[in-house]
Amino acid sequence: MNLDAFFDRTYNIKRYNCLHHATEVWHHLTNEDISAKLAGVLNGVTRAHVSGFRRLPAPVDPCLVLMRHAGSKTMHVGVWRDRRVIHITERGVECMPLDVVTLGFTDVRYYR
Repeated sequence: MNLDAFFDRTYNIKRYNCLHHATEVWHHLTNEDISAKLAGVLNGVTRAHVSGFRRLPAPVDPCLVLMRHAGSKTMHVGVWRDRRVIHITERGVECMPLDVVTLGFTDVRYYR
């Protein structure tokens, strides 16, 4: 499934951040609205925030990739697709290999 339509999005911390982008991409790929399931995820993932998902030992296509810096409570989220992670940052939308996207993150988790 082509994800080209998601590369024109513009990051805005309050109106369209990585959570909005991941939710939109996930809906496109699976036809499932996960916005309610991920409420509050950017402010620190707890079991309640990802209770509607199953934690995976490794990425599968598609799955959510949640990343956290050491000592931080905030998360960054993207979607694993075709051996890459599509996500949005202040620099724009990127679709990169996992080892590049997760540079600097100490906690990386996968959910489906």
